[in-house]
Amino acid sequence: MAQQFVSTERAITAILDLLRGNQVDAAVLAYTSYQEDIGFPLLSRVVAEAPMQKAVANLFYRARDYPKAALCCENLGEFEKAALLYEKCQDYEMAADMYARLQMPLRSAEMFEKAQKHRQAAELFMQGGDSQRAAINFEKALSHYHAGKLYFQLERLNKSMELLQKVKREEDEFIEAALLIAYILERNGHVDLAIRKLQSVELGPVNEKTSRVWYRLGDLFAKKGLKDEAKKIFSDIVAFDFNYMDARQRFEDLEKGGSGLQIGAEASELEAGVPELAVTPEATQVVSVMEGFEYLKQLPLFEELSLQEMKALYTRCEQKHFQPNDRLIAQGVAGENLYILTAGSYQVRRTAEGKEPHVVATLGPGNYVGEMSLIDDAPTSAEVIAAAPGTALAISKTAFSVFLASNDHVALRVYRVFVRTMCERLRKANEQLSAKG
Repeated sequence: MAQQFVSTERAITAILDLLRGNQVDAAVLAYTSYQEDIGFPLLSRVVAEAPMQKAVANLFYRARDYPKAALCCENLGEFEKAALLYEKCQDYEMAADMYARLQMPLRSAEMFEKAQKHRQAAELFMQGGDSQRAAINFEKALSHYHAGKLYFQLERLNKSMELLQKVKREEDEFIEAALLIAYILERNGHVDLAIRKLQSVELGPVNEKTSRVWYRLGDLFAKKGLKDEAKKIFSDIVAFDFNYMDARQRFEDLEKGGSGLQIGAEASELEAGVPELAVTPEATQVVSVMEGFEYLKQLPLFEELSLQEMKALYTRCEQKHFQPNDRLIAQGVAGENLYILTAGSYQVRRTAEGKEPHVVATLGPGNYVGEMSLIDDAPTSAEVIAAAPGTALAISKTAFSVFLASNDHVALRVYRVFVRTMCERLRKANEQLSAKG
């Protein structure tokens, strides 16, 4: 096949002439017809002309050259458009930078997460107030102390312990990690283990770095009734700093034969800001029950997800309560949620034009409705009404998108099941049509 050749200068000039003549379709056709990339030379010709930059940005977008369209928008200061375009072409770090310029920390964090830049993602999730996703990303970044501390604040104590125990002695946060571990052990009624953990820190004399650990040890000894050991520690702390918290008051109480358990008006530095946890002293661990999880786990749509991935999806669900005649899904409008029915009875009703609604099906716990709303904006074909008091787990389209955005591998598996489900439905519909024919 004979090839035509044209100089880059001539090609660029021809495209710009078409754009100036408002012949955008022809310009797009010309731009996409060249095997070599002439986008950057084209952009450099209009860098000083804002109107032409916009025209070239539109050209790049319509030609599906999204990276260069994003660059144009960035140069023009249109950072939101640039962010969406960088995201579209999977340049997540640049998308994160654009969202950061727009002061959108959560969107920026999501982009860093997709780019596997977990430390940056974690810090931005913290800034945006999403502690759970911050903890997940700190963990992926192997920042065990910060992840463990966040899981502690989220009351996931087993996970917190697991990560805090990975903090190495040479790390700056080792002492802070030991203090948190001791705090968790004490809260679970294991004062002896808490003492042993702090003693393993190899403290040396009381100084600015070790004073908090010594103070906690003194407190734990007092709680165990080991008054001499507690008195010695509080005495050493007072010798280091006469006004250190309530150490002097507790030492004096022990000197007088008291328990040494009196706490002054000033709370300890460790306990300040730490959430109160209702822990039974006899408990060996703290767990929480995920209500309705068994129904979520059974959904065919998520059959390829692991247990941990299903648990992560569960955190995106919202528990909904319904009374009779409450509407979950309206007919003829785009759906907003997938509902996994966990209790009650529900009617699927369809209304033909000019007629009364008729019941198509009655559903109970374990059924689900609205799944196509997660990937499609088409109007629904029926409405779903509560027939009795009930509950359901709801996953919104937005929450589902965020969940998939955090893990491309999960997204691939979920969409694969969606495609398979749609193919099966299409095949059944064709079979029914054939049977009627």
